[in-house]
Amino acid sequence: GLRIPEDVAIIGFTDTEASEYVTPKLSTIEDQSHKTGTLACELLMRVIKGDMKHYHEVVPMKLMIRESSAKIKDSKQS
Repeated sequence: GLRIPEDVAIIGFTDTEASEYVTPKLSTIEDQSHKTGTLACELLMRVIKGDMKHYHEVVPMKLMIRESSAKIKDSKQS
């Protein structure tokens, strides 16, 4: 008997097209998996070619807030 988002918020991961077509629309994290895979291949090719440096790469993610999550209400104001 729980209601979304009034009682519980739901957030998915990978931001597929289906996230926008379910009811309520699903909040998700856009993970840019294609960009991560491309970067991983580029780094692997560097290692194969003998580049043994250590790399630190950050692929940004984005929170897509939709209807399945809502702002938390302050219980003191209720």
